[in-house]
Amino acid sequence: MIILAITRECGGIGRRTRLKICWPLFGRGGSSPPTPMMFSISTVYQIPFGEIGTVNPIITISAYVVLGGGYLLVVPLFLFYWMNNRWNVMGKFERLFIYGLVFLFFPGMVLFAPFLNLRMNGKQES
Repeated sequence: MIILAITRECGGIGRRTRLKICWPLFGRGGSSPPTPMMFSISTVYQIPFGEIGTVNPIITISAYVVLGGGYLLVVPLFLFYWMNNRWNVMGKFERLFIYGLVFLFFPGMVLFAPFLNLRMNGKQES
């Protein structure tokens, strides 16, 4: 919840003028627009100790393994497969989307890059 503070301070416009402008709902005025003075009110909740407050370490470790495996193994391999099959037929938006995913999953792509050969087959001699 955000509350604007009501102040009665007045600020001048510039250094050499005596003209004062009051901003009743804001902080001190000036040559630039006023900056609101905001206060936030927050409530602190305590987590009870007991069965609800404790987390099983096996669940935590398995969550790290699943998320890390998906980030470093599953999605990069899928991206390599997708790029290898659709390299010549991708549209510009699909290519932009795939390049964004390559940027997002770059650590996993670097792990598999030395082991995968994505070079196209050249013209075969007949």
